[in-house]
Parts: sequence; C-alpha cells; structure tokens
Amino acid sequence: MSSLLSQPLAISSFVPPLPLLGLITSTSALVVAYCETIFLGPLADPSVSPAAVRTVWRKCFFPGFLAVASSRIGSVVSGIAGYKASPPDSPAAVLYTAGIAFTVAHFAFLPWGEKKASAALDPILNDKAEADTKVHEGNKKFIRIDKVRTFLSEAPAFLCFLGASLAYLQI
Repeated sequence: MSSLLSQPLAISSFVPPLPLLGLITSTSALVVAYCETIFLGPLADPSVSPAAVRTVWRKCFFPGFLAVASSRIGSVVSGIAGYKASPPDSPAAVLYTAGIAFTVAHFAFLPWGEKKASAALDPILNDKAEADTKVHEGNKKFIRIDKVRTFLSEAPAFLCFLGASLAYLQI
C-alpha cells in the first residue's frame, strides 16, 4: 500500500486521453435525449395541468440546453483532438470525422426543426388561455421531433465515436 501512495499522481491517472472524451460526451448526449423522452413524456398526458407543463418547461429548459450544448461542444472538440491524434486516413480518423459531422448535424437540424419545434413549443410557452388546449399536443410534437433528431444525429455520432475510440485504442 505504501508503494501506491509514494507514486506521483498525474492528471492522466484520472482523465482519459482527450480522443476518448468524444465517446463519453456522445454517450452523455444519448442519455440526455433518452431522459428528455422519459421526463417530458408524462407531460403530454391531458390530466397534467397546462400550468404544470409550462412550469416544468420554464424551469428545466435552460439547464437542459446547457447539458445538450456542452455535450455537443465536447464531442466536437474531442473529435477534433481524436482526428489529429490519429494517423491520416486511418479508420479512427475517418470515424472521428463522421462523429463530428453527426454531432454538427444536431445543430444543422435547427433550421428544419426550429420551425416545427417553435410551433410545438408555442402553446407551451404562451400563457394565453386559448393555448391551454394545445399544450399537451405541443409537448407530444416536441418529443417526436427530438426522437427524430436523436436517431439522425446523436445515435450515429455515438456509434462513430465508439468505433473511433476502439480504432484509436487498436482494440
């Protein structure tokens, strides 16, 4: 035991190499997307009051946005690091590039998804009484949009970063 304590500790003892962080952050992106579905799904139930749905959205949107944005930015940064650390034209470099592309697709999805998401979220964020009848349907629409985005960007990015990490580690 004393020999273990006498060894100097380096940051690499705790933190994986930067190229592996893409796998961690893309896993985080999938977990956040899955949790959104689990958490927001019950809010589509008409027995939940429109006021409760609005309160949850207002209190949770910004922290959720931070989790989404930070995991995507982390995936891009670590994907670039993985690409630079990999031999040119290696499977790892190709997969890091694809992982970055799918991660960026999450943001590129915004022009298409923004119109649909804005229409879905409008009754949720609008306090007018006439919007109350559309709150639950808006929540359902947002969940559908989020599922499409998850299957088209987050899941493929995760698979690319998984493959890139395995190739990087030569496993």
